[in-house]
Amino acid sequence: MAFADNQPIMLFIPDTCRADRYDAGIVIGDIICDTLFFPITFEIHYPSNIVRQKWNNVLAVTNELYNGGYTFSAFQWYMDGKPLSGENGSYLYLGEYATLDTTTSYYVMLTRAEDGITLPTCSIIPEIRSNISQYPIQTEVTAGSKIMIANVQGKSTARLYSVSGIIYSETIINSDNNELIMPDMPGVYILTLEQEGNITSHKILVR
Repeated sequence: MAFADNQPIMLFIPDTCRADRYDAGIVIGDIICDTLFFPITFEIHYPSNIVRQKWNNVLAVTNELYNGGYTFSAFQWYMDGKPLSGENGSYLYLGEYATLDTTTSYYVMLTRAEDGITLPTCSIIPEIRSNISQYPIQTEVTAGSKIMIANVQGKSTARLYSVSGIIYSETIINSDNNELIMPDMPGVYILTLEQEGNITSHKILVR
C-alpha cells in the first residue's frame, strides 16, 4: 500500500480495549532501503458516558455495575482543562444555587484501584436539565455515613426503607437541614422524598 506525503495513518482500536496505556509498533517496508520500525505509545481514555449528569449542578462517576467493571480509588475533577481545587470525590457538586457551565467541558482523572493507573475520561459537555426536583447527591455510600439531599426547597419528608419494605428512618428535611445518616448495616435501601404529595424514589447502595 502506498501513502502520499503527509497522509495520516489511521489505527483502528477494537471496542474491547480497556482504558490504559499501550505500546505498539508501525513497520513500514521500503523496497529500496531497509524496513523501518516506529515504536509508538498511546492512551485510551475512559468514555464520557461513565459520568452521569444529575440535574444542573452534579456530575457523578458511575460505579462498577455501570462503568464497565472499573473500581476507582482516587478522583480529580477538571473544568476547561484546569483542576478544580478540592474536587476529588466520585462526584462534582457545585452547590445548591450553582449550575454547570454548558459553554465549556469537564472531565475527571481516575485512578484505578486494581493497578494504580491514572487516566482521564473523555470530555463531558453538560446540558441544561428542566427537572430540578430534590435528589440525593450520592447513591452509593459507606455504612453510617451521611448523604446530602440537593435542591430541597421548603419542607420535605425523607423516608428510608429496606428492600423488603420495612421503614428504617423518617426525617423532615429543608434547605438548612438536608443530610441523612445511612444505616450501619450494608445493603440496598429505597429512599423516598415527599413534598406536597409528590414522591420520588431513589435506590441507595450502602457498603
